[in-house]
Amino acid sequence: MNSSDLRIYFSFRSQFSWLAFHRITTTGAFDWNEIDAVPIFPFGKGANLSAGRAKSSYLREDTERIAKAYGLTVKWPESEGDPDWFPPHQIYLWAREQGKAIDYAREAFSARFERGLDLASDEVMKAAAEAAGLDGDEALAVAHDPKWKEAVMAGFAHTRGDGAFGVPLFIYRGERFWGNDRLDWLLRAVARSEGKELPDLAADPLAPVYSP
Repeated sequence: MNSSDLRIYFSFRSQFSWLAFHRITTTGAFDWNEIDAVPIFPFGKGANLSAGRAKSSYLREDTERIAKAYGLTVKWPESEGDPDWFPPHQIYLWAREQGKAIDYAREAFSARFERGLDLASDEVMKAAAEAAGLDGDEALAVAHDPKWKEAVMAGFAHTRGDGAFGVPLFIYRGERFWGNDRLDWLLRAVARSEGKELPDLAADPLAPVYSP
């Protein structure tokens, strides 16, 4: 697959971004370092709006079910509401420049969803950066540098043209696939473009969407 054909919108705020990241990097479905992975997230007025109680409890239940199947354990962050999401994503863009995108993202997701930590705190961001092989003090400087905030904001510029509305969202040759549960459909589209044989869902709607 040509890496320029694929863009991914993700967020350290999103548990489903975490699950999709785990699948992609564990299986090597494609090289996260080579694709355009763009962080986006709610911010400003309205960022703390949450789903109703029934939906919220379902999303937690669904996350825990899927994570268990992947061999992961969920520990939800204790703090409610949204912190300032710019700093950890600013570090991500900087880490990407250092060739450490996967390493930092893995540590950041783990801190938030496997250890239940406040990823926006200086202590946690510094620890995640150092665990990824980066300089912790330099990472914190990046986290609070307005220049890097502008770099994150630049990523939002693509969202309107791409029709982006949530994460994880995969854009492959202009076609959108939303959610961890649509990753198989993305891989199906890539395989089709490469002329590979695919499961016939018309003959068997319960067949795997994609088989390598």
